[in-house]
Amino acid sequence: MRSRNLVRYVAVAVVAFMLGGVVASTADVRNAVDATGVSSLSLAAGGAGQGQPPVRDRQGKLNLPNLEGTTHAPVPIGQPERTPGPPTGTPGQPTQGGPPENLPRNAHSAPGAAEQKVPNQVIAVFRDSNAFANDTAHRSVGQVVREARGLNARLLQVPDVEAAKRALQNNPNISSAEDNFVAEPAFTPNDPYVGYQWGLLNPPTVTTNRGLRVNDAWNLTQGSSGIRIAILDTGLTWWHSDLSPKSPAGYNFAEQNYDWGDCNGHGTATGGTAAARGNNSNGVAGVDMQALIYVGKIVTGCNKTSDYFTMGWAIDTASQWGGTKTINMSFSGYGYSSYLCNAVSNARGRNVIFVGSAGNDNTSAAAYPASCPGAVGVGATDQNGNRASFSNYGWPNVYVSGPGTNILTPTMDGWYGWWNGTSFSAPEVAGIVSLTWSRYPTAAASTIVSWLRYYSYNPQCGWGCYTNDYGYGVPDAYWVAL
Repeated sequence: MRSRNLVRYVAVAVVAFMLGGVVASTADVRNAVDATGVSSLSLAAGGAGQGQPPVRDRQGKLNLPNLEGTTHAPVPIGQPERTPGPPTGTPGQPTQGGPPENLPRNAHSAPGAAEQKVPNQVIAVFRDSNAFANDTAHRSVGQVVREARGLNARLLQVPDVEAAKRALQNNPNISSAEDNFVAEPAFTPNDPYVGYQWGLLNPPTVTTNRGLRVNDAWNLTQGSSGIRIAILDTGLTWWHSDLSPKSPAGYNFAEQNYDWGDCNGHGTATGGTAAARGNNSNGVAGVDMQALIYVGKIVTGCNKTSDYFTMGWAIDTASQWGGTKTINMSFSGYGYSSYLCNAVSNARGRNVIFVGSAGNDNTSAAAYPASCPGAVGVGATDQNGNRASFSNYGWPNVYVSGPGTNILTPTMDGWYGWWNGTSFSAPEVAGIVSLTWSRYPTAAASTIVSWLRYYSYNPQCGWGCYTNDYGYGVPDAYWVAL
């Protein structure tokens, strides 16, 4: 009963930072618990799935029937779900032509939030490892601040950015010279609102509290402690009772040390959304209740912004940490960077799936790294099943969408609070990816990403089809992981 005591009697505080989540009152939390009948996490609680699901074998054959008007009851842990009857419907080819795959990912598709750059810094990417090791001419352009050896890149402090880029571009050992863009966590604060992990406990086919149907996926798998999710964010509150069982370990990429503790709160909240310990009669459950956590701190101190150099270095390094199968980064910036996107491509080349938040500026302007080739960009939906008012949209920002309003998750003070933003949609999807890895550890990353696509429900067009508001839709965790 510890969960009820924690939720009912905690003195809930509003997170005081600009990106801090808005926390509901103690009474609101109590009402939410009473309304759902949750006193401790039993996994049998929560909304029922709906409809005859899309059916496919593991070679990708699909049938995507119409789900409207049918119901699907939840199954308690330990009781296998009945095998669905013969599939009906037509193969799941995107209706409306799918996303515009031919649209360059390095082009803004619409005006949006302004690009922000770190003053007097340039990312120099070398042609290869030999050029990285032997070139000395770049040192006459500026002072080396940091290196990302895996990406053959150095961050330079320069007196004049444009002059430095011109000089570097004339160096045959340099493949690109880029601005170092600023990125921010994808979080939108609002007033207190009652809810209790609604995004995990309902299927994507309902119109109210459209969720991810994770509760039914937990009947297939609750994850694996042999797999780690890398949370690249503001750090993690390692001693939180729902996070300390996840054996967190990591590195501070911004300050180049091992102090990855969270004094901001955003990283603790996103990490808990993806992978808080569940089924322990305590607090909340992350989507993947068993996966362990790697932490990459990408901000200095308690700051709320990072930069592309730090982010790319963190992505490239985290994808090489043992056991990492999924990376979540709930930060986004405006401005294409081949350096940053190369880091995402390197991760995919190592069979690691990168999940990023699409951003919260209500624009179709490309936000990175979610818009990088190979990334799974995630937009946000609200409790009415609509695109959240703040969520970015369109290709290449959004591959799929997920609940992003009133998300209950751990906070850095050891308790729990409500948060909003694509920052929280992304780790939900990362958790689904991690659950799927636990069942299919030798699958190709591209295969699991395709399952996300085909088993997402788009309220505007059905299963596995693309629209600007939802991408391919909201994933049904049960059918992705089946």
